[in-house]
Amino acid sequence: MSVSRYFFTLGSVAVLATGCQKDTLEDCPGQCTVVNGRLLTSGQQGLAGATVTVYWQNYYGYIGDQQRTKARAVTDANGTYQLRFYIKDDELLKGNFKLVCAADTQQYYTFQGEGPSLAPKRDTTYQLRPYLIPRKATVLVTVPNASQIPVSGMFLLFQSAHGYQLTLRANASKSGTVYTVYQQPGAATVAATVAADQPVFINTSRLRNGAPVITLDSLVVAAGTTSSLTVPY
Repeated sequence: MSVSRYFFTLGSVAVLATGCQKDTLEDCPGQCTVVNGRLLTSGQQGLAGATVTVYWQNYYGYIGDQQRTKARAVTDANGTYQLRFYIKDDELLKGNFKLVCAADTQQYYTFQGEGPSLAPKRDTTYQLRPYLIPRKATVLVTVPNASQIPVSGMFLLFQSAHGYQLTLRANASKSGTVYTVYQQPGAATVAATVAADQPVFINTSRLRNGAPVITLDSLVVAAGTTSSLTVPY
């Protein structure tokens, strides 16, 4: 099973694609910390069936690292979840807590950005703000007048509310436009995966007479669909 993991730490989010894992959950004998939250997806709908896990981690480097699984829950039909766990004495003094949301990477967009904070206190209830995990959409990019593009003369930056998504460089070649993107060096065509059902902003930089000329555009693509984008040099 393929999942996306969104790590909600003290003000930051990291994303990993990984498989299912097995670990041991701890019991809460009393003085429980309770975390209530809700996951949303496109159209502000609740994201049902996502797995939310809270970990305690204490990293020294490569030697002596510690991680404990504190609690796990599955979101209901409305996308809500509740986590209950006990914070041990050593966890109060060191390390940090992470909330990890696992969602299907085939349907939902992976990204990096800011997340809600979680302070390590016993016998405390937290109500986290709703967190959006958008569905996927695709944009097919075409530069029609490729022969006019100088070397490293055109860059496109796709950005949404969830941070930088794709940086695209377009160069001319004998056969047409050659695009260079992460994991797609020298690709003849580019299908950019973007967050669906929300504005995606496109920053295009063209090198003209030795100086950059920047234009801004935006588009919204429905979840699960493909939109074509023509960007002349």
